[in-house]
Amino acid sequence: MNIVIIGTGLIGGSMALSARGFETKIIGVDTSEENLKKAMELGIIDMAMPLEQAVQIADLIIISIPVDAAREMLPSILDNIRDDAVVIDTGSTKAGICGKVRNHPRRGNFVASHPMAGTEFSGPSAALVGLFKDKKAIICEKELSSDFALKRALTLYRLLGMNVLYMSAEDHDKHIAYVSHLTHVIAYALSLTVQEIEKNEENLGQEEENPENGENADNLEGLENSQLSEEVQKATANYKSYALSRIASKKTYPYSARSKGIEGKVRVRLVIENDGSVSACEIVEACNSDILNEACLMAIKKASPFKKMPAGMKSLSLTFVMDYSLK
Repeated sequence: MNIVIIGTGLIGGSMALSARGFETKIIGVDTSEENLKKAMELGIIDMAMPLEQAVQIADLIIISIPVDAAREMLPSILDNIRDDAVVIDTGSTKAGICGKVRNHPRRGNFVASHPMAGTEFSGPSAALVGLFKDKKAIICEKELSSDFALKRALTLYRLLGMNVLYMSAEDHDKHIAYVSHLTHVIAYALSLTVQEIEKNEENLGQEEENPENGENADNLEGLENSQLSEEVQKATANYKSYALSRIASKKTYPYSARSKGIEGKVRVRLVIENDGSVSACEIVEACNSDILNEACLMAIKKASPFKKMPAGMKSLSLTFVMDYSLK
């Protein structure tokens, strides 16, 4: 069996190392000659080959390149494969690539998947044999993949030691967006907890100075206002989580930046009004790439307008970092 790995970095390289159980020839395809040379030296691939030539002899093609590039490349790959070849992608978003080939004559040859594994390192040197063991692999729209394609994909993921889950492309992207911004939500929730503890400590000190204060009507009204404030804080935390997740779902990593290895972090601030409109949006700390700075603003533009805020909320100021990393 000929397995073609498009993208010989951490994920593609690790899959190549683990796919040796297929008793196959591993063919590498990469825009980086340096990566191909390193992959050959490390025994990750058996040979390098141009894309057009590789897809014509492949039994299994694993696309492990940035999502934008994979989405644009997939239709052409399906056009040129053999009838019994199978194509698998490893991208972290699925709706775009699934939509791109939904009506393709060879849609059945394609299995949309996301092996959820990784490290902080990148490139062929970061490839590991056991990277995927006991991790989750998500397959989307399995009903659109042929039986033989699905079987080959399952054989691969079981060989990697992965547990396979199934879901729609839309559900996958929604859940991944939630997870990717979970750290932001946790940090925000923690800050609210700290504020609440500090407020309670202040209130406790006041009660010790004047124990009778809690018995009058003014303090009863204050208690009601405090409860209302807590509800608004919870609503604000939930809305912030929603807004960040929505922005994340619209994020794209421009191929013009990915193909050149351009990475960066963009810190941005926006103000969302009660009706969900964005009244202000500015880059607080730009990265060195205008392409990534513009991509960050475009994600926010695509995400807006947001849904209307719950009662009690007037506006929301958000400051966050959008990370563009090839790792």
